[in-house]
Amino acid sequence: MGAAALGLMLLNWPMGKIFLGDGGAYFLGFGVAWLAVTLLARHPEVSAWTPLLICGFPVLEVMFSVLRRWRRRQKVGGPDAMHLHSLVKRRLARRLLPNSSKLVRNSVTGAIMWLAGLLPACIGLYWVGNAPALAAGFVVSAFLYSASYARLTQFRWCIGAPTMRAPALAAAQSDVP
Repeated sequence: MGAAALGLMLLNWPMGKIFLGDGGAYFLGFGVAWLAVTLLARHPEVSAWTPLLICGFPVLEVMFSVLRRWRRRQKVGGPDAMHLHSLVKRRLARRLLPNSSKLVRNSVTGAIMWLAGLLPACIGLYWVGNAPALAAGFVVSAFLYSASYARLTQFRWCIGAPTMRAPALAAAQSDVP
């Protein structure tokens, strides 16, 4: 599975020749989850936080997306264009490369998002059996995700992003002097 994913990445990045699709992404996600469960079953010295952090960015992305949609009273499983990678492409890649093609901006967005997944994965690999350090690392990763998301949606660094609120509530509060 790893060789297939690496082969796809080497062939596909940066010019996007093959589309993995939902089925391929679900299959890879299932494979990674299966490996995480197998790792914990075969190595009791490994904390359950380790695979959670190694897969930290996708886990945080799903958690924050569900929370955002729930607070906005939208379908929790519905599609939207408010994922962190969508915001990075629209706000950051477009600004860094204004005259580039969509393909180049997609590739740059992918590289930036690899960096977003690097911190939690490194924390998970460094403190494999240290549950308190791993839990703290997850909290730090969640805070950094939230702060980055708030920066991209509100154009400033803040905590408690209004973008997570329901649209009617956010509009009502913005009208208050």
